[in-house]
Amino acid sequence: MNCAAVRLQASGIRRNRRSGFTLYEVIIVLIVLLTVSAIVIPSFSGFLPTEKVRRSGDGLLSTMAKAHDDAVLTSRRIRLVFSKEPPAYRLEYEPDPMNEPATFRPLPGDWGAKTELPEDVTVTVEGAEPDEENGEEYLEFSPDGTATEARIILAHENGGEVVLELDPAGGRARVVEPEEASP
Repeated sequence: MNCAAVRLQASGIRRNRRSGFTLYEVIIVLIVLLTVSAIVIPSFSGFLPTEKVRRSGDGLLSTMAKAHDDAVLTSRRIRLVFSKEPPAYRLEYEPDPMNEPATFRPLPGDWGAKTELPEDVTVTVEGAEPDEENGEEYLEFSPDGTATEARIILAHENGGEVVLELDPAGGRARVVEPEEASP
């Protein structure tokens, strides 16, 4: 073998050694990744509580629509009952208003089962009637389409709030901006 061939082989060996990353390159990439994650991760932690509150509000809004529609369609009073511990709600109906007035039973199916709110989501119901028997509160939907006037506030301790207002004349609930909500 001549000297030129030996040099080519030696330079080829060196090239193979240099094909990896240096320690400095790896450190720079790690610094960039840590900086980006330090900016992005806090925004996600603020997003999750807001999403829990929004989904809870959507569920409660659909339950209120179901209560209104059932009261009108079945000519029975429907109650949306709120439990305090754990925070939950369910629907009850008056099965026989003529023979057993003011006797309410859970609505059959999932609507009558307690729907618990996610952990750390609180509910405040303004305008609810107290149920003396069990210490719960309720909103009532009548067969004529009217309902108890109420304001429901769902909030998370780390941020996020949904305010629902129940129109007494139409019996329909709507989401309002917290600043727009009536006192």
